Amino acid sequence: AVAIYVTALENERYKKAEAVVTVIATASNENLYPASKGCEFGYWGGDSGSSIVWNLDNSGTLNIDGRGKLNNVMDNGMFDSPVKKVIIGNRITGIDRSCFTFYSELENVSIPSSVMSIGKNAFSHCSNLKSVTIPGSVKIIDKETFAYCDGLRKVTICDGVSEIRDSAFYESPVKYVTIPVSVKKITGLPFNM
Repeated sequence: AVAIYVTALENERYKKAEAVVTVIATASNENLYPASKGCEFGYWGGDSGSSIVWNLDNSGTLNIDGRGKLNNVMDNGMFDSPVKKVIIGNRITGIDRSCFTFYSELENVSIPSSVMSIGKNAFSHCSNLKSVTIPGSVKIIDKETFAYCDGLRKVTICDGVSEIRDSAFYESPVKYVTIPVSVKKITGLPFNM
């Protein structure tokens, strides 16, 4: 396993979370946080009691691990290289509104079944996102969650999701969508087909 000790420092002037990160790697999980490969590391703000860290490797894969809900504290411009893939750890419980907005190079996101909520605009304007699977643990797909995703063609909504809100996929050219019988409420026009 990899032991990561994070001390968060709030930088009020730039409204960004900075961190002092100490990484102690052992053999079993070196691939997630390979300190010797020039990767970026940091602390990701979360709700009270959260402990969330991230790592961006040279291929553009952003690994997010820890526990709690991801808050919208980072923008794509603060990374040295474009984020092409997001892998969210299985102890993350939610994704805040606008959390990944304008991650224009994002092609793939892995949302685990531990995520219970995805906020409004969480993945809007991710123009290279091709497909997404929303786990059944997410009960509501909020307004404009995946709006303006120019490349989004396939959406799989898993059994357990109960509501899709107006404009959830606004201006996203979705061609294939799977909607389970658990969806009991669809408000407005969630798809712009």
